[in-house]
Amino acid sequence: MTQVTQFSASCSNLLIDTFHRVERERFRSGREYRSLNRWQQFAAMMFAQLAGISSLRDIANSSRTKEEALPLGLRAVKRSTLADANAERPAEFF
Repeated sequence: MTQVTQFSASCSNLLIDTFHRVERERFRSGREYRSLNRWQQFAAMMFAQLAGISSLRDIANSSRTKEEALPLGLRAVKRSTLADANAERPAEFF
């Protein structure tokens, strides 16, 4: 549960607001994402980093089993959706 607490602390509203501001100013693609926006992608990857998870499959399984405990209204993410997002979006943004 320590990882979830660290995750919550790391994702304060200030971070979210800053994240969206940078996205709008520098990396706006001009299209809306259907199932996984950049914030959700970032949050899933940060959660995995803090929890020591190294594979996309484990990220998906962990987010699905802990969905009710995920902070900031984050939801479960599918492995294929996360893989597509990681492949299509520029890493420079993160």
